[in-house]
Amino acid sequence: MTSSPNSGLALSLAASSLISEEDSQRYLSQAKAQRKPFVTFLIENEILDSKALADFCELEYGVPLLDLAAFDLAEIPQKYLNQKLIEKHHVLPIYTQGHTLYIAMSDP
Repeated sequence: MTSSPNSGLALSLAASSLISEEDSQRYLSQAKAQRKPFVTFLIENEILDSKALADFCELEYGVPLLDLAAFDLAEIPQKYLNQKLIEKHHVLPIYTQGHTLYIAMSDP
């Protein structure tokens, strides 16, 4: 196989046989060409189910899985809800405590 860009997630998915190594390389290249996060590309193109991918990342990387429906976004101060920044960085403010803003990330 020729050398091509890769990510830890792409390698992990291939090693776990959720997708082939060849497909992981191809999907990663396509995601980069479309300037989309790898995770977003996989979900939007229905390559992997979002819940299955989230569960995999939680187990593989120890990333906590959050149910955003459990958070009341109406309680987040409006100054933190900037739609352009949320979409650009794929983060969502979920709550504040003192001077600390806690965020959820779609692709940590």
